[in-house]
Amino acid sequence: MKTKKYIIILACCILAAAFILGMTGVINLSTGIQVKNSDRLVGFLITQSSLDQDDSQLTQAADYHYPATRVEKQGTIEVDDEEEPYTEVEYVFEGIDGFPFMIADAKGENGVNTSTTISDGAVSDVQHYLSQTNDNVTEESLIGTLYLARGKDDYLFFFNPIYQTADGDVYAVRTASGMAPSLGLCSSVSTHKTQDLSWTEGIKTFTRSMRVEVKMLLADKPVKVSIYQYNADHELIRSDEYDPLSVPETFSPRPVAEYLVIETENEGGDSVREICGKKDESFTVKLAREDGICVAEGHEIIWPEW
Repeated sequence: MKTKKYIIILACCILAAAFILGMTGVINLSTGIQVKNSDRLVGFLITQSSLDQDDSQLTQAADYHYPATRVEKQGTIEVDDEEEPYTEVEYVFEGIDGFPFMIADAKGENGVNTSTTISDGAVSDVQHYLSQTNDNVTEESLIGTLYLARGKDDYLFFFNPIYQTADGDVYAVRTASGMAPSLGLCSSVSTHKTQDLSWTEGIKTFTRSMRVEVKMLLADKPVKVSIYQYNADHELIRSDEYDPLSVPETFSPRPVAEYLVIETENEGGDSVREICGKKDESFTVKLAREDGICVAEGHEIIWPEW
């Protein structure tokens, strides 16, 4: 199994790029494109080029709505020590080079709506908050962070809002402009979009507020991963070094190993360590993808059986 572990970093915020207005540290996105009042904001489709540039590859509606295809994957999940059928729902934006960061409702076979958070792992430190008052007031937020490796000077991201209709359909709307992290004094920038909905059912009024926020932080690129194996007497019995991209998906310690120390060294010289004992089934490694986004990948530990 794979797990993900993220480190929350607090940093100063600064706006970057000439086309980003103001010095507030936060940008409100506005597209100028019509969205139905009943359609709910559920996230961002994050791309590194404007959706306008992909028009030749897309079947685009005149209103600049980009629909997603719902994909279901059948699997099982363990409930009370028993395997139960489980349907994983994804929304795929065909022909668009990007990734969604969203939380959408997906109606299951029993007709019950369930919320599912969708991201390809590029967005870290994901936080979802949901508050309900008197069954008719809902406040929700979805927050995440993009960690970007230092050294690249061509970062540019477009945060295209994603909406979901009352029928469950999901679509993205192109954003008006892109944004990038500052390469100057500070190394962070954030963007958010909010929506307030109100409707009446019978004599009762319902309200829903939604806020989606993504922060971008520059980070030192991971350059080396060392895995140290220790016995019960805390003696080092083996060490291995890897490029972050070449760490084995599964790792089998020596029979006498009692615990592991996984050390990740960053380009700036700092190191992050993780200790795993025999009760741990996995460890995480930070690495930089080709697009410069730093992600945490899970690696399975297969402890020897006596």
